[in-house]
Amino acid sequence: MLLQFQTPNSEGLTALGVYILTCLLFVFMAMQEFAVLLVVIRRSEVVSATAVALRGPRDKGTSCWPRWKEEEEDSVFSDPDAFSYHFDKISFAVITTLFLVFNAAYIICYSS
Repeated sequence: MLLQFQTPNSEGLTALGVYILTCLLFVFMAMQEFAVLLVVIRRSEVVSATAVALRGPRDKGTSCWPRWKEEEEDSVFSDPDAFSYHFDKISFAVITTLFLVFNAAYIICYSS
């Protein structure tokens, strides 16, 4: 309590407050990235389970059900596993780069 009375009062946001709020923003961004990956993975599991239930077990084309399109367009968005892998790598690079840029700007701005 004695130490609190000796520190000067500041109006508004301090440099430490800016740093802590920005770090919380980066944690929130990482959690959002994780949530997007979970949604993509869960949807792919549900879609594949539904397709197997509708189509039945795979056979050599003797089923009366129409053949499902085995080969889709070669796109990152058509394969959920490839999408989640690329999204994770890109978001890791973006969040890490932004955090390093923020730290550099913070040191330059508040070092004097």
